[in-house]
Amino acid sequence: MLKLSLLPLVFALIACAEPSGSPPAQTPTKVTSVEAHAVAYEDDWTAILQQAVTAEGLVRYGQINGPLAATFDGVVAAIETFDTGILGTNAEKLAFWMNAYNVMLVKRAIAAGTPASIEAHGFDFFFKTPVTVAGMEVTLDQIENVILRRGDGPADLKALQPDQLDPRLHVGLNCGAVSCPRLRTKAFIVANVDAELDAAMRDFVNGSQHFRVEGETVVLSSLLDWFAADWDATGQPAGDYLLGYLDADRPGASTLRGLFEGRFAAEIKAQPSVRFEYRWDLNAAG
Repeated sequence: MLKLSLLPLVFALIACAEPSGSPPAQTPTKVTSVEAHAVAYEDDWTAILQQAVTAEGLVRYGQINGPLAATFDGVVAAIETFDTGILGTNAEKLAFWMNAYNVMLVKRAIAAGTPASIEAHGFDFFFKTPVTVAGMEVTLDQIENVILRRGDGPADLKALQPDQLDPRLHVGLNCGAVSCPRLRTKAFIVANVDAELDAAMRDFVNGSQHFRVEGETVVLSSLLDWFAADWDATGQPAGDYLLGYLDADRPGASTLRGLFEGRFAAEIKAQPSVRFEYRWDLNAAG
């Protein structure tokens, strides 16, 4: 009698149980921190760049500080609170730190009232004044020269360095001057950083504002002078590295080829025909 009295309870428990043929509960797909941060700022930064950077690479600072201000403030906040602990690969590190530098340079230019000249306003204001990036106080000079160029500096910054120096960082960073390689119209992300930097190198090497022939003189960007060792860091002479991006039909191509071919940066600098040039006028659109 006791066994029979338990039967209704047993049937009730069976009825409430999940049928044996039902699929197991689905585990939600985990979104990585890198992807989450990308949603937070990279799309917005790209949207700003595409609206505020002209075809010539000049910047509409008034637009960033006007109708795009709220979006830009959100990008700045994301850069300020970014978790660098999630940056594992060289591509991730390169993309984030170039974005951080470029965003904060724009912020400094707006804070300065978009002066006519970066040099006249003061290099210290732009490059030596600490800004907040990833929860720490760091200068743009430290981002470029300690982190990305793998120079000496505080241990906490050296811990953030990529494993190797990529000379293309010099065309990815935009210092706000008209002679600086142009600000790209896309945020750097892991998926595009190589292609964007290669495109930036082609623009750099083939742009007459960076490399041109004037009679018997070859005018070169001072980036080749200031960062000579970086351009040799790929394992081939700087001249050959630059020639890899040279268009055969660009003006002065044969002269540039004759100057660059087989030469390291120091050898290029030593040529009597070479003159270096850099203009620090702000890259503001009229």
